[in-house]
Amino acid sequence: MVDKALIALIHMKVIQTSLFLVLSALIAFSAIAEGRAQNNGTSDAQPEITVSYSISSIKPWGMNFNGMNQGILIDFVHALKKETGLPYRLSLRPYARVFQDLYSGEADMGFVFDSPDIIKRAIRIGTVMNTTVSIVGPAGSTPYRSMADLKGLSVGVMRGSKYGKEFDSFKDYTEVRVNTIRQGVSMLMAGRLDAMVATSHTLEWGMRSSNVDEGDLTKLLVIQGPVVGLYLSRKSIHPQVEKIYREALERLNDGRNLSELYGPKPTFP
Repeated sequence: MVDKALIALIHMKVIQTSLFLVLSALIAFSAIAEGRAQNNGTSDAQPEITVSYSISSIKPWGMNFNGMNQGILIDFVHALKKETGLPYRLSLRPYARVFQDLYSGEADMGFVFDSPDIIKRAIRIGTVMNTTVSIVGPAGSTPYRSMADLKGLSVGVMRGSKYGKEFDSFKDYTEVRVNTIRQGVSMLMAGRLDAMVATSHTLEWGMRSSNVDEGDLTKLLVIQGPVVGLYLSRKSIHPQVEKIYREALERLNDGRNLSELYGPKPTFP
């Protein structure tokens, strides 16, 4: 008869061999899966990128209401997040500070009006939206025929803002810098300005927040405004996101008008 101890030993060896084969197979499959994940760019070992934005605090582009960031550009950042899958953090800044954050690398991304200077000093990802610029005056004013009608007048201009080549190249007026559109509209209503200039979206918001009706002001002139561009800092620690965001913006622009999707519908002027 076969010794029972010998049979038990044989069974133990069979079990050990089976376990070894199973573990070897699991290790092999794990290595294959990890290799495929790395080839697809989805390896868990890949460091996560958090993109930082500097956003203008000019309403309605960016604002904080009851602890919640809101506005046209905030909505657009959410849309980019859905397209890229990249997490982000953002800071609301005075418009002039957005430029400094881009130049210094304190922020990876920012939305600003196109200008020769910003195009030289930051990487333009693409167009977000086109704007129009409105020049308004007190009720009963005669509409302007051209920019030449501003000659000699006191005109309220947002501090640090640019309004496109047609307006920015005209210098025959007295520029009065204001910190907010609401301040400019109030000065206009009080007779301390002859006219006020702003993008149509911003002006509409300023009028509503100042409880100014359409009939209280006159549309003097509407001109083509600057283009809002998305820019990447040349000093960003995440230069690899340029291609990701360029492709994401192209997908968002594909057959759609971003001004209509993300901008309010100004009723005035």
